[in-house]
Amino acid sequence: MNPFTEEKNRRIVDAIALILIGLFMCFFTNISLDVFTLVAGITCLVFGSFYLFAYFWSFIIHDAWLLLRGIFMLLVGVLILSYPGAFVYFMVYTCSFYLMFSGVEEIAYAIDLSRLHVKNWWLDLLNGIILFGLGLTLIIVDALNGNSPALLSIFAGASLALEGTMELILIFCLHRDFKRVKKNVVSDQ
Repeated sequence: MNPFTEEKNRRIVDAIALILIGLFMCFFTNISLDVFTLVAGITCLVFGSFYLFAYFWSFIIHDAWLLLRGIFMLLVGVLILSYPGAFVYFMVYTCSFYLMFSGVEEIAYAIDLSRLHVKNWWLDLLNGIILFGLGLTLIIVDALNGNSPALLSIFAGASLALEGTMELILIFCLHRDFKRVKKNVVSDQ
């Protein structure tokens, strides 16, 4: 199979998976938050245990950073599983700043695309404005004592669904443009 077709198909499957996971997170907020905290805590415990095992198993190399990393990951895992609410609120602010940063990056990328006279550059601009707005809204809702954890799940799901949709649109636009360029190159030879 053509490597470009394989890459296009892989990206389409990834985009559809992003959309489905995003929709699940939007409609099942409590379940998605519980699953997220549980997976994050267990992941930290597993990696912390692995680092400690690797430190004590190897008698040749005793890397202090490996030991400290293992102890730190175990402590973080225990804290996440012991205080899932605090972890969720920490993630509310982390995700909101991430969304705002991603929005600024997308806006800058859209400006670069517009300077290169790329068609549909405004889609990236729209995506950036929406991402920045989602992050800012998350902070404002939390400041006004709203239900920011559920809103975090909805916004994270909406962000994933939006990113998957944008990826699908860009895949098909780029594929269409690539076919046109390929036809012109073949006809010129």
